[in-house]
Amino acid sequence: MPRSLLPSSGDFHFIREGLRVYDAIHGVPRPGLPSLRHANEILRHFRHGNAAVAGIMGQRVVGLANYYTGGRGQSEAWLHGLAVDPDVRRQHVGTHMLGFILDHMKSSGASICKLESLPEAVGFYEANGFREHDETDDVNRLMTYSF
Repeated sequence: MPRSLLPSSGDFHFIREGLRVYDAIHGVPRPGLPSLRHANEILRHFRHGNAAVAGIMGQRVVGLANYYTGGRGQSEAWLHGLAVDPDVRRQHVGTHMLGFILDHMKSSGASICKLESLPEAVGFYEANGFREHDETDDVNRLMTYSF
């Protein structure tokens, strides 16, 4: 189900479906989250990573993730975002995507994955082997996964 994508490749199905997923998840703009109503904005949001993954069910994109490998001499990787369409949550889409990403990070030489999580997602990441490390600000939590 996970499929590796490069947003800069001009995969307009990815961009269109990505906008739909982000609109479903972040219909009301929240502080710190970009408004992703235009294709250029979703591409700009994904510029922080060097890889993107889409969760696919049939012909439909139901999840997106953006991550970066190669930090601190290849040993550190960052997950910048993982979002799943609310209509398909609790169907293991996020778990499959996260597993795909962690496998890629490990094969790229990473020994640790870091991410900043909103409080409501901490349980998901803990269930998948992450540990809460520290608070990064008033809202987000720094979490780590060791390979």
